[in-house]
Amino acid sequence: TSLLLILMITLADICGFIFERLGMAEILGKIYAGILLGNLALVGIDFNLSALLRSSEFMEYSSELALVLLLFLVGLKSDVRELLKVGRNAVSVAVAGVALPVVLGIGACAALGFATGLQSWFVGAMLAATSVGITARILDENGLLKTRSAEVILGAAVIDDVLGILLLAVLASVVVTGEVAPLIGAFVAGLLLDDVDFHVGDALQKHTLEELVKPISDIMITIFFVGIGAQVQLEILLDPQVLLIIGVLTLVAVVSKGAADFMVAGRGYDRLGIGIGIGFGMILRGEVGPLLLKPRLAYFPAGRQIRYRFRR
Repeated sequence: TSLLLILMITLADICGFIFERLGMAEILGKIYAGILLGNLALVGIDFNLSALLRSSEFMEYSSELALVLLLFLVGLKSDVRELLKVGRNAVSVAVAGVALPVVLGIGACAALGFATGLQSWFVGAMLAATSVGITARILDENGLLKTRSAEVILGAAVIDDVLGILLLAVLASVVVTGEVAPLIGAFVAGLLLDDVDFHVGDALQKHTLEELVKPISDIMITIFFVGIGAQVQLEILLDPQVLLIIGVLTLVAVVSKGAADFMVAGRGYDRLGIGIGIGFGMILRGEVGPLLLKPRLAYFPAGRQIRYRFRR
């Protein structure tokens, strides 16, 4: 596990540096590092890395902890006052950002004959949740986290994650028992502790909470993004049917969230500027859907079949 951790962090830092020098987001490099590590068996290098990265308890618990830290940091960098100012637009964008993916996802499943009934609802619900963590990280890396568009995006992303969570919980017909509560709780805790400073050491040096958690959060968040990349199985791209399904669902994911810009209204917003930026900012998916669905696969054959069809 120690060697795996060193390998992940080293390769992620190298890839992140290369992508940053190329003018792209550093987290893309970390995700591509995960793709490389998770598919080394395709080039004859097999140290059971793919199994360790995709299904080991270490990666599972590390990713969940990283996600909590990531959303906590997002909360620390967000301003409650600014979020309240964009409340109406955030709610409108969030509702549209949940309804459109679900409806279009169900329609796409029916058209492809890929899934029917409850299965298609699961697919639609999985497309609904925006990745707060990934979106915030990209906005932060580009110095856009304090902009009006970013406030709407983050507010809407949190709201539509909650709506998506509720939808998946209803579909799974079980009570949510805390799997996702820490994520929302971490974000809220970050908001509440935004202006808190700490005095550390004999010299009582003043530090923000963000500075104190940065060393551990950088490592854990790197593990999280490498883990996301490792889930990609390149061999399935050789199946034309899988490529068709991926292509159609990707199109649905982009169009349904991109259309959220039409829900933005009010002084200072224009649909051909800020609005479109908000729509594209809502496109990113990541952690919430798979995280919520995973513990329920054992109880719902529909969920298992969907995962099988995607990842066979």
